[in-house]
Amino acid sequence: MAGAVAKRVRGGLSVLVLCLPGLLAAAAFADSAVRGASYRGALTGSRSAIHVSFRVNSSGTAVSGIIVSVLPLYCPGKPPPNARISFSGAPIGAHGTFTAVGADKIGVGPLKGSVIAKLKLSGTFGANRGESGVITTTLSGGSAARCSGHSSYRTKAS
Repeated sequence: MAGAVAKRVRGGLSVLVLCLPGLLAAAAFADSAVRGASYRGALTGSRSAIHVSFRVNSSGTAVSGIIVSVLPLYCPGKPPPNARISFSGAPIGAHGTFTAVGADKIGVGPLKGSVIAKLKLSGTFGANRGESGVITTTLSGGSAARCSGHSSYRTKAS
């Protein structure tokens, strides 16, 4: 009887071992970026008028050309005029994740180049050509710090 049970266990393990590569491939495919694609979307909720876009390189290993249409603020008011938001590129990790850092800088005048806010875009690629994540805005200095916060966003490859 013990021999029969051992054969069944070994048989079950054989099936698992044979299926494992297919399961791993499916999992890898589910969270992979679309190579060479542009992703476009927006913040969710009350800030859905703020758009997010970026490109994935042809090898699917990095994100670049990140654009956030306007600085997300989490207090009443508007961002400063002529500010320029720029992001660094970011590598895409083994699990389909990336984190890019950026800054909103004054574009003209005597304070040109001064940082208004620091930004962080953290995303995860998912199924159906989708990607989602969180954008964090950090302002410093006096009352401006109260305008810091974060929002979820979603994009899709086009």
